Amino acid sequence: MRKDKTTWVSYTEPLLISLLITLFFLLIDYAEKFPFSFSAKFDSFQNIVQNLKGLGWHGWLPSLAVGVYIFSVWMLYISLKNVKAVFLEFIVPLAIVFFTLVSGTIGFLKTGCFNVGDAFFAAANLLTLNTSVFKSFLANDAGKINFWIENARLMGGVFLTYAFVLALSLATGKENLSRIRFRWFRTFHAKKSFSVVIGDGEKAVALALNLVESGTRVAFLHQGFGEYTENIISEKEIWYLKGNASSKTGLEKTYFSLAEKVYVLNDSDEENFRTTQEMEDILKQDQTAHWFVRWIKKIIKTKKKETTAHWFVHLTDLRKKSLLTTFVSRYIQTFDINQNIARRLINEHPINRFENGSMVAQVVVVGFGTLAEAIVMQCLRIGHFTGDKHLQIKVYFSEKDQENVHLFKQTHPELFKNQGIFGTNPLAKAVQDYTFFQHAETIIDFEPLPLAESELINPDFSLYSFIQAQNCVSLYVCLDTGMDNAAFLGTTLPRLAWQKQKDSLNDVQVFCHYNLPDLVEQKTVQDQLNNITKEINTIECFGNYLEECTAENIENEDLDFLAKQIAKLYGKIYDEFKEKNDNNLKIAYAKEVLMNWQTDGFDTTWKKDKEIYRESNRQAADHAQVKFILMNKPQNNLPNTYEELIGFWSDKNLKILGENEHRRWCAEKLLLGWLPIQTHDWSTYKDHYQKQKLHQHLVPFNDLDENEKNKDYTQVLGLPFFMAKLNAKNKTSP
Repeated sequence: MRKDKTTWVSYTEPLLISLLITLFFLLIDYAEKFPFSFSAKFDSFQNIVQNLKGLGWHGWLPSLAVGVYIFSVWMLYISLKNVKAVFLEFIVPLAIVFFTLVSGTIGFLKTGCFNVGDAFFAAANLLTLNTSVFKSFLANDAGKINFWIENARLMGGVFLTYAFVLALSLATGKENLSRIRFRWFRTFHAKKSFSVVIGDGEKAVALALNLVESGTRVAFLHQGFGEYTENIISEKEIWYLKGNASSKTGLEKTYFSLAEKVYVLNDSDEENFRTTQEMEDILKQDQTAHWFVRWIKKIIKTKKKETTAHWFVHLTDLRKKSLLTTFVSRYIQTFDINQNIARRLINEHPINRFENGSMVAQVVVVGFGTLAEAIVMQCLRIGHFTGDKHLQIKVYFSEKDQENVHLFKQTHPELFKNQGIFGTNPLAKAVQDYTFFQHAETIIDFEPLPLAESELINPDFSLYSFIQAQNCVSLYVCLDTGMDNAAFLGTTLPRLAWQKQKDSLNDVQVFCHYNLPDLVEQKTVQDQLNNITKEINTIECFGNYLEECTAENIENEDLDFLAKQIAKLYGKIYDEFKEKNDNNLKIAYAKEVLMNWQTDGFDTTWKKDKEIYRESNRQAADHAQVKFILMNKPQNNLPNTYEELIGFWSDKNLKILGENEHRRWCAEKLLLGWLPIQTHDWSTYKDHYQKQKLHQHLVPFNDLDENEKNKDYTQVLGLPFFMAKLNAKNKTSP
């Protein structure tokens, strides 16, 4: 991690460079004024010091003035974050010209040999170095060369140098300059780590900026942004490279094989899939190339040895995730920003707030884009409770969302009675009823969103009748833009507030998706929405890309901690039973394993699992909080000893939550398109059936044998241990 820019680079580096420039110009002046004092071996140090003393203040102050000027300019450059390009390309050279002309004109006038016009043009000649050699200028009266002329001459040299460098930079282009700086870094700082961001769009830019702000060096590959975005990136000291993200030529620019971490964040799953495949192919080609070719490439690239980079790939489709992890031999971590948003939001603000006697967790979603669908799916995954408590979802979709709604209904017939195979197959219908329809005929309902404001404020609008006083309500507004969402709430909040006060609504929480990249504006909008009404306690904006597209949220270590513990528990117990040739899972043995539980080594199990199993463990972990809330158990203040943790759940609670976990697992499978099967050869051909997405245990809990029930009990047993470890981890984290 680099030191903070404001405490080191902002002061030390400019000061040192300015001093070096001062010494450089002082050396030039010294060489001109004492041309005959140099011997073949140069002057002794004593003679140089003596000569410098003879110069006095007037002899070396011009050089110092140049150094002070450069240091001041550097400080201004760092301070003016929003106009750096204009500052470098226009303000700095104009300031140098102004300094040279003013100082030179004053100096030549003081000689008494020039009128104002001649003095001005003589000063202008200093910008081209035409009169910078004073042997041919004022030769008869060199004593008239004063402090002002000295300053002007030196700044004229600075201007010419600056103009040359600026012209060269503009001709080279920003990307080529960035590549040169990247090459310099890899050559002279080979031991220092860097990360690579590959992608187009605001999300990739937000991630790159977040990495830089956290002190990470970043190489950013994109296919081409506008000038404004490029200026933002260049101001943040990012090595930005243009190229096709799925081509070998474009990817090799980033030297991703040498990076510590690689983030693939293009706008489409297909592009991310192809990019990751191409990266894998490049590594394989490097490994199979002739030894001489590998040796040459190693010399050309860098002295640093290739590292095992951690790859993070954005994919929204679980089938593509599973396919990619099959195609790529190394471990990669896939993520979905919208799913991450939904997971964190619902984890921080649970939908099952049953403290005040609520029996139904009502979820209202306005809009049905990708984020809204992710929120709906997260609710369907974890909205499985005990007793008569159940989930109810209402979606209001806009006209442009009609195709998404149609596709969702076609993709998920398991959520609608008598749809497809769930209307003809008794096994499928039985598990569907058990999972989703124990308490109501519908779990999710879609309705067009009215366009007229008069319809939205109409007391007969179905939103107001859907919300029942005795239930806990979560409202998510996810229309196209943050302003659309704020406008919708500005219209409906007064009615909701009145209804909450008049009908004594139990519990309402409201969330506004605000996706504009301005956190200050988001805070302002949130405060204004809260000012509309004081009756609703929770009104929050969420989902800003500047907050969501961060390395911390993408890597998801906190969200995945519980999932990794669950994976390790299953792996450890099942491996032990396989060694014993015993297919019957024993609760007593699970307790014995948990009594000696350690959190180290879980990454090994996690990386060996298939992506579909990792995703399953994530969903089980997301449901952990639901189980604690259902049993009215604290999850942030758990017992300290293993003996107390083993007895955390009563036998009654263990059975209730075991059944609850099985129903959640059934929902997970059904939402992924699995179907139940009853066959006598399941144990023999289990792997073959599972590859076809057929499962014998997709049945109501009471129809499971005791060994399968023990799997659910085992996971529930482990939750207090895992949550206690997570709490301890969070307390020790900085």
